[in-house]
Amino acid sequence: MNGRVWIGHFLSLVLCGVVGCSGYTETTKNDPAAKDGAKPFAGRKLGLVVPAGVGFSTSWDLPVKEWAEQTGADYGIVEYGLTQQKRPLAELLGHVSSETANRDAAVFVFPITQVAELAADGLLASIPKEVHTTGNEQAADSLDWIDFFKGLRENAASVEGKPTIIPISSPVLVCYYRRDLLDGVQFSPPKTWDEYQQLLDSLHQWAPGLTAVEPWSEEFRATLFLARAVSSAKHPANFSLFFNINTGKPLIDSPGFVRALQRAKKALAKMPPAVKGYSPADCRREFFSGKAAMAITFETGPGNPQVPFGPVSRRQKATSPETDSVTGRPELMVVGFSRLPGDREVYNLSTKRWESGRNGLNHVALTAYSGLCAGVSANCTPQQAQAAWNLLGTLTRDHLTVAFPGATKSPCRTSQIFDVATWVGDDLSASESQDYLDVVTESLRDMRLVAELPLVGRDVFRTALTEGIGQALSQEVDAQQALNAVAQQWRKIVDEIGRQKVHNSYRRSLGLRPR
Repeated sequence: MNGRVWIGHFLSLVLCGVVGCSGYTETTKNDPAAKDGAKPFAGRKLGLVVPAGVGFSTSWDLPVKEWAEQTGADYGIVEYGLTQQKRPLAELLGHVSSETANRDAAVFVFPITQVAELAADGLLASIPKEVHTTGNEQAADSLDWIDFFKGLRENAASVEGKPTIIPISSPVLVCYYRRDLLDGVQFSPPKTWDEYQQLLDSLHQWAPGLTAVEPWSEEFRATLFLARAVSSAKHPANFSLFFNINTGKPLIDSPGFVRALQRAKKALAKMPPAVKGYSPADCRREFFSGKAAMAITFETGPGNPQVPFGPVSRRQKATSPETDSVTGRPELMVVGFSRLPGDREVYNLSTKRWESGRNGLNHVALTAYSGLCAGVSANCTPQQAQAAWNLLGTLTRDHLTVAFPGATKSPCRTSQIFDVATWVGDDLSASESQDYLDVVTESLRDMRLVAELPLVGRDVFRTALTEGIGQALSQEVDAQQALNAVAQQWRKIVDEIGRQKVHNSYRRSLGLRPR
């Protein structure tokens, strides 16, 4: 049965609710199908489940077809809607039908923000040792796992401490600044949020007539706040950050987060009121048009003003060339990049004290607030799993640029940082582009890297946090009152979803076993 014929059969299975694949226990050399010169995956059927509206049905056509011809595997591609679907992806893949005895759904591509949800439902297979520990990165079954940035692979890409997903994109926010203007007055890029505030307060000195911008739109507000907060709220000695890992109690109203919200309000007082509606793309545009001397944003590649699979993409707003394009970069502009600032002090939840950061500075980056990843589902045969991981290795290691169009990808591997033009906008010089990638690399390699709210019910928790931050920014309540109200809402959400389910999903994401 060829791919075109079989896709109709596979689609009917998905509409009934298909479950995908599982653990990998056999290698090609032990497979009878690979003997006597036979193609290694002859007769194996793989269902490829990908997001609709992104272009995967086209971009995957040639590389998957070539792989199938070389390996003998059969496949069908089915697309699902990210926002239009009546059921979430976890339910779509997890609803078992009696018609799915062949377990044909093997590979699926999904937003990285859904990892905790899918893991909680038992739908994600761990990457087998035969795939991620091979010493030969060009081996047929190798994903070259060690090539992924360490902080990313050990945190956002692992569940219960086991390699689980293949990151395709997982951006981090970066501080952009006018190096030419800072150097002119011998000011330094900010290492801490206090230093960042000092630069805001002194804009009239080093950047007269210019401003600073941050993405405080309703869709991105929770992400920016958490990115600002993690360096003061995540102590190196504490596993707990958003929730207590032992009790499940929400910690969003703890001192580290309160201080971050107080600082955010102070910073916003120095920015144009319009930033409360800005996305990262808006901030980048303001910066490169010469209106802002500092901005918090990130690159999404040439011609990609917004990144899919995250809070920005959900914004139902008509755009125009003025909204999304960058024009008129100042002739003498020199762009500098730095990680988002850290903190000299970090709150220790165990001792209930503010303590000095490691080496005098606590630097923590936030990721997995948007982006895309791929995995193998957890209930197919070992033979299907073997073929599925092999296909993902081929697509993500050898054919990434072709298979994943536009802003669906961002640098996640060491080997990717040398292809500079793939990752940055056309308005950056070669040296600026490399500086940007150096900052991203440093953040994603850092073992203190954290994923944004990696637990079941993430979107509902984000909504409550967004509302609370909005009240604080509008001066309705102070920071402590706002976050107390958020914590109360989070407790209600936990009760509605189920305490054990939420608690265990958070523990899995931190590399801990569920209780």
